[in-house]
Amino acid sequence: MTTEWRVLLVDDDVEIHAAVTEFARGRGAEEHGYLLECVTDFDEGLTRLVTSPPDLVILDVRNFHTRSNALEEAPAEDDTAGRRLYERLSEHRFVPVVFFTAVDHLVRDLHEPPLRSVIEKTAGYRLLFNALDEVIDSGLPAVLRDLHAHVAAVIRRYVGEYVRGQWQALAAAGITPQHLGRQLVELLATSLRRAVDDGTDSDLARRLSVGDDWHPALYYVHPPIGDRLDTGDIVQVSENLYGIVVTPSCTLEHQKYDTLNMIAAEPITVAASTRDWLTESRRLVTAGANKIAPGNGTVKEILAGKSPRYFYLPAYLDVVPDMIVDVERTIAVPRDGVVHLSRTTSLSERYKAAVLAHRERYYQRIGLTDLPVELVLRNLLGPIPSVVTPRRGS
Repeated sequence: MTTEWRVLLVDDDVEIHAAVTEFARGRGAEEHGYLLECVTDFDEGLTRLVTSPPDLVILDVRNFHTRSNALEEAPAEDDTAGRRLYERLSEHRFVPVVFFTAVDHLVRDLHEPPLRSVIEKTAGYRLLFNALDEVIDSGLPAVLRDLHAHVAAVIRRYVGEYVRGQWQALAAAGITPQHLGRQLVELLATSLRRAVDDGTDSDLARRLSVGDDWHPALYYVHPPIGDRLDTGDIVQVSENLYGIVVTPSCTLEHQKYDTLNMIAAEPITVAASTRDWLTESRRLVTAGANKIAPGNGTVKEILAGKSPRYFYLPAYLDVVPDMIVDVERTIAVPRDGVVHLSRTTSLSERYKAAVLAHRERYYQRIGLTDLPVELVLRNLLGPIPSVVTPRRGS
């Protein structure tokens, strides 16, 4: 069954409306299905985009309108109408846009397919719908649709089935709408996390399933949320030194600290634990040797998260390099120096917890006498007690 995608066409030319609608109807069944809504008024277009957002929008740039001056009733051209509408829309929500215009040079700088494309009208409707297909084929509209549906379902169940039925009891217990709102936030966060990580049976979980597919994007929340530093944020201290914030979130939120505490992370190319091995391995590869430098066992231990002291974080885009976290090495920055730090990204909840747990295990190690393994084995395998066989009765 073909999924139907809602498309809003904003163009002051009703002939364009008719032509685009006719072309959509004539497309083959094997292609994406589009349900078109057409408006000629750009202000009405913005209202619809904000209040009832479609999956995609086709947007003209030039708007012909009648001048308000009664002495000048000839149509006037507004060459910024479409761009202004797009900019105002961007302040409210994200919707993929295809500019379909005769003045494509006015918005050519916005051309970044597939989520924002510019098509010149004389290029034809086939190219226009190819651009729409490219947006859908990117997979993002499907993810956004399932995400909105999942969030709406959680809110509906919580408010419609739980809060509404328990309103009097909740009020009598002193639970306010503010408390309920906070609880709903936690409920949404937990529900989304389970949908992503625990394989919850939902459209969103299936849509976001990556199986065993490893990618550095799973390590980070990027761009970082808000302007305030938080536990798990990664800041750049100097050219080759990064810090992972370990000061508790509540302390940071209420500004109750004199020193910001971090654990150090260095690019893998300069970290003492990996630098020499990496340099020698690269030298051998350059020389054509089909081997890597000795000592890779230690590096593998770090990469696998089995080193008690070190933790590996992968490079992500141009945000952070491959890094080795050293939980024994701490960085302390006075509160008045925090404003000079450059926050690069944040660790995702899972990897933030992993790094903090790694640090906790390291500092809470209990010193024990080394176990004399050979002696213990000899004791375990010592003389075997003889087995007494009872006599048979006569």
